[in-house]
Amino acid sequence: MTRLQNKRNAILKATLELLIEYDLQSTSMTRIATPANVGMGTIYNYFESKEALVSTLFNEIHHAMITTMFTNYPEQAGIQERFFHVWRLKCKYFIEHPLEFIFVELLT
Repeated sequence: MTRLQNKRNAILKATLELLIEYDLQSTSMTRIATPANVGMGTIYNYFESKEALVSTLFNEIHHAMITTMFTNYPEQAGIQERFFHVWRLKCKYFIEHPLEFIFVELLT
């Protein structure tokens, strides 16, 4: 992972944790910069606004969840088996990623 990816990931991780601890209105870009160990300008190099940052975070979590849910998807199986496959892996994903679960629940 490159240094730039590390900074971006640190920003996303700090945002996730702060949005859960506080709320969207109380989580400012300044508040995010400190635990991410970056300056305000660095955040704006990656995300044009707080809305863009939160949207990116949601989209990345959603993409990871969908990717997990359809891993080894049994296309030829019956509807019940396919249904339970998807839901079992969704539950597994959220058990393994509890902060992401809370975040998604807060936004939906």
